[in-house]
Amino acid sequence: MKIFFMFLLTATLIFGMEENEDNKYLIRVLYGKASYSSLRDLVSFQESTRDEQRGTLIGIQFENYLARDIWNGSGDLTYFSSFIYHRQDIKVEDGKYTEPKELSGKDTYQLNGGIKVYWKTFPWSRYVRTRIGLGEGISLVRERLDIEIQNTNNEDEKSDAHILNYLDLHISFNLRDITRWEQLENYYIGGGLSHRSGIFGYVSGVDGGSNYWTFFIEGEF
Repeated sequence: MKIFFMFLLTATLIFGMEENEDNKYLIRVLYGKASYSSLRDLVSFQESTRDEQRGTLIGIQFENYLARDIWNGSGDLTYFSSFIYHRQDIKVEDGKYTEPKELSGKDTYQLNGGIKVYWKTFPWSRYVRTRIGLGEGISLVRERLDIEIQNTNNEDEKSDAHILNYLDLHISFNLRDITRWEQLENYYIGGGLSHRSGIFGYVSGVDGGSNYWTFFIEGEF
């Protein structure tokens, strides 16, 4: 969490938190599927084949622009908050959960908050407007996520943390540019990663975490 607050303080000093007439809001609706792969493997498009438990999520995220067209028009800065509902599916036998026994199989919810930086200048932007977003913040879950229990690196100490560091990494494309339908000018579609972790034990003593592939549609208002 110290990293998050340092990031927030730096952004405040550099960009300021003053609103102006150009500030808009973002609303994103997302769906995700759990992965057993590490964040490094997922970024390099390597996927694990483990399938003991395959959770899914649905959620909604709200963002407020803090600064627009920074870095010579190439970037934006927002703060975000999101609500996510987790569906934790586990193999069952005779109505009982199988292995590992520590898993609960309980559906739960997750709350996230933080700040996000967007980069939006690419060689093809004149044809399809594209944005890459990186969000950093904190995350709270009501019940422990089963995939985090299984992904904890220290086998002797399973993760029991409800609060962890949160990363939101994604890429999105403007729907008006893709479809040529003017009514979709302020809408984007994309995909990315939702990542909770203890940053190698730095947060809550957790060495491990969870990753979800996400797919979403978002609108600016």
